[in-house]
This record gives sequence, C-alpha cells and structure tokens, in this order.
Amino acid sequence: GTYTLNSGNLTVGGIVAVGGDSTNDNQLIQNGGNIVLTGAAASNPDYVSVSAGCFSPTGSCSYPGTFYVGGQSASDYGTGTYTLNGGTLNTPTLDVGYAGTGTLNQNGGTITTSYVDIGDCGGCAGGNAAGFYNLNGTGTLSTTNLNVGDFGHGEFTQGADGNGTTTNTVNGTLSIGNGATAMPNLANPGNYDRSGTYTLDSGTLNTQYTVVGAAGTGTFNHNGGTHAVTNTLTIGQTYQDYGPGEPGSG
Repeated sequence: GTYTLNSGNLTVGGIVAVGGDSTNDNQLIQNGGNIVLTGAAASNPDYVSVSAGCFSPTGSCSYPGTFYVGGQSASDYGTGTYTLNGGTLNTPTLDVGYAGTGTLNQNGGTITTSYVDIGDCGGCAGGNAAGFYNLNGTGTLSTTNLNVGDFGHGEFTQGADGNGTTTNTVNGTLSIGNGATAMPNLANPGNYDRSGTYTLDSGTLNTQYTVVGAAGTGTFNHNGGTHAVTNTLTIGQTYQDYGPGEPGSG
C-alpha cells in the first residue's frame, strides 16, 4: 500500500505502521503537511493492536504513540519505507526496522521525537530486523535518545548528498551498537547481525553523549561535517565474554 500526504494534517491516536507484516512495497510519502501521533489510544480500554497474532487490548504487542517502519511486533517481519520530503512529523517514539526491514529517507522537513530506535527487535533474537535512516537535503531530526543497531542491525547515514545543511540533534545519548550480542550473531546465521553504523558525510550532528559499541558492535565513519559532543565520547562501553571464538563488544 501507498499513502501520500501532500498537505493538511494527519493525527493518529494509536500507532502508524508502514509495513506491519506485509513484505510488499509499503510506502508512506510525505511531501508536506503535518503528522502527529498523540498516543491517546493508550487510555482507551477498547484499543486492540492490529498486529498479526496479537489480540491484547493492553498495547503489549504494539505501543500507542509509536511510528513503526518495518514490522510492529516481535512476530511481524514486514517491509516499509517512509519518505519525508517536507512538512513535520511529531511522535513520541520512532522505530525503524522493529522486527522487519524499515527504511526512512528524510530529504527535508523536521522530525521531532523523544526516542529513535533503528534495527530494534527482530523477534528479539537478533536476526531479521534491519533499519536504515538516510538524512539528506535540508532534513532536521531532533530527539532525546537515538539507538543505531539495538537487537537488530541499524545504519544511519547523514549528508551523503554533500549538501551540508542536515542537522541531527540528540539531546541525550547516541548509542551505536547497543544490542547485547556482538557480531557475528551465531544464533542467527545468514540474518542481519546485531550491529550499528553511523556515517557522517556532511552536516551537523550534536549530541550530549556518544557511545560507539555500547554493548555490541558499533562503527562510526566520520567523512565530513561536524560532530559536536557536549559531554563524553565513549568507544567500547561494555565488554561481554561470549565464550571461545566469539568477540566482545566495541
């Protein structure tokens, strides 16, 4: 399915799921206007998740106020693409590649959120989930915390077009490679590894804290632009012993 927003306002009390359990070419294209997720459905006793195999009215399978791109529950393996060319998105949580494959192409506009997770769960077994965030043009992202590669594989690429005007402001912590298992993920051979990569080609990245290799495998490729860290840059935060032949983190 394809949803195109050219102007006007789209307000959602529950969730937005671009590619829940469908592996087709599912797209949400925003050329203008405003999208707001309120999370108001959380207080509605009749709210039921539409996720496959999930019939809980408590929101335990999907969380109102979350913008999902690529799967919306641990049992979904959908594919979705969200393209933001202009306008605004305001959502409490943004999840790209929750349990499937999600791609966010931001070429303009502004995204404001409290939490971004790229490559999140993957059935919480580390495989299948992959998230890709491409920030180009005049795009602006403002968030409190940003995870790139949690229990799946995540890639964040900023300013690959060389425009130099992109801005990513993380008012808390940027964690790269936050999953509990470092590469390779022996439990899921052939699937995406738990790992994260941030590539800064141009533009400005502002963080309070940046952690590369928080609990898994993290990589930061700084090819241009400015990375301003207010407090601490940490490379390799937590070492974990996975046994003979398996790497730790960092």
